[in-house]
Amino acid sequence: MSSISDKIRPIGEFFFLRRAERAARAYTSPQRVRVTELVEAAERRLRAGREIPQAVPAAQLLRESVRHYLLAIEAASDPNAHMRAFDARTVAAMLPALAPDPLRPDAIPTDEARVRAALGASDPLYFDRLSAEDAAHARNALDRAASMLGGRVEARSVTSVQGTRWGRVSAVALVIVYVAVQALHARFWPKNVALGKHVHASSQGGGDGHELVDGEISATPGLRTGTDDSPSAVIDLGKEYRIDRVAVHNRGDGWFDDCLPLVVELSTDGSRYKEIARRDQHFDADPPWSVDGQHEIARFVRLRVPRRGYLALSEVEVFGREASR
Repeated sequence: MSSISDKIRPIGEFFFLRRAERAARAYTSPQRVRVTELVEAAERRLRAGREIPQAVPAAQLLRESVRHYLLAIEAASDPNAHMRAFDARTVAAMLPALAPDPLRPDAIPTDEARVRAALGASDPLYFDRLSAEDAAHARNALDRAASMLGGRVEARSVTSVQGTRWGRVSAVALVIVYVAVQALHARFWPKNVALGKHVHASSQGGGDGHELVDGEISATPGLRTGTDDSPSAVIDLGKEYRIDRVAVHNRGDGWFDDCLPLVVELSTDGSRYKEIARRDQHFDADPPWSVDGQHEIARFVRLRVPRRGYLALSEVEVFGREASR
């Protein structure tokens, strides 16, 4: 149980920031000013050190960043720290343990040793005397140390901590609500049950019919029959569904009204059909003709032109849920 709580505790702190708020409340006013000044100075040097391409000046700035972070940590724990003198060796001794570089776990000297040596050096040309390789490694070690130390001192005000808490908790709440809505949508809202299903056309005038239910609303017809008496296209949904809505997208390349009048029919057995809607007036591909499915139970959806002519449509979507008789 303790190992589980040890894993959960950092997560709770990230969102609720109880320890951060306690630290912020414990500061005296002068102490807060001192900590804030040191942290801001450390952050400025850290940013500048990361931007400079040359290893030596970058390492010098990063060393100052580490030094300012260490002094900020000391000031956060002792309101009278500003009254004490901190020489280079004292600051080097204040450095907490620094884990090895994951990319060079067996490197000698270690990153911790490099940082301590840099902090304790009194030679103003310390970095200049290093080889190019050692200067680069020192820069990387100091960067890692500064990143670690930045998370160990609280420079925010109580108001800022509370605002961060509210923002993080609100963000999680929004994610939970979004996931719940999506889950409910997938479970209870009708989906396009015609997608990818088999289509049988009364005759072939263009395409095999699969593009009528491929989810793509294109300008050219997804299906076009030949010229027949009462041309039609039947979508086999594979099983029975309670139909909520049928969306019929007209072709988008012209001759928009050639398939009028158009009827939508439903069937459970593919033999006996019930007409649920008829369209005599113009409609487009987008927005489509939206047909109320009347919650009828059906396996087959037929689009039919009740006269001699041809049928040409871009896409048909059928929204419904599995029927439970």
